[in-house]
Amino acid sequence: MSEPFKKIKIPKNIFELIVDIYYLTRLEPFKIVQDNDQKINLFDINKYPNFKNILLESIKPIHENFSSKKLDSLDCCGIKSYWENSFKNFDIFQPSEYLIGSIIKVDHNANPWPILFKNNENNIEEINLESGEMVVFKSNNFIEKRQSKLIGLYSRELSFYYKEKA
Repeated sequence: MSEPFKKIKIPKNIFELIVDIYYLTRLEPFKIVQDNDQKINLFDINKYPNFKNILLESIKPIHENFSSKKLDSLDCCGIKSYWENSFKNFDIFQPSEYLIGSIIKVDHNANPWPILFKNNENNIEEINLESGEMVVFKSNNFIEKRQSKLIGLYSRELSFYYKEKA
């Protein structure tokens, strides 16, 4: 049985691209969005379609290698900035179709804030990410919840989603 999620180090050139565009644009106004009864800042990557497409295509091979399938790019959700005392309520991620996703830790100044996943035995496992690391996962194994509030100043994450080629 294939693994439902995997933590990996992001290739240096891809992570540098993410950080460069983030720092070049960080002074622009962030979009404030609602996320589980709280407001977070979102770097709206849709304002930069070329960058979004470069990123989606750059990390697609990582997702295809993980899933052993050819994939089509679906979405990049932008960089979410969570602040001190942020939380994620329990919400099992249930997309309308089978997806392969990932979460990249862009940067943080906080204690570990684990992400929850179901393993092959249907047990919950916690994954902690450092800057430059990502977790790739099958959508039916991702649980949109954090067990505790964020302790520290901030945590910034970037998410990607792909679907199986038709």
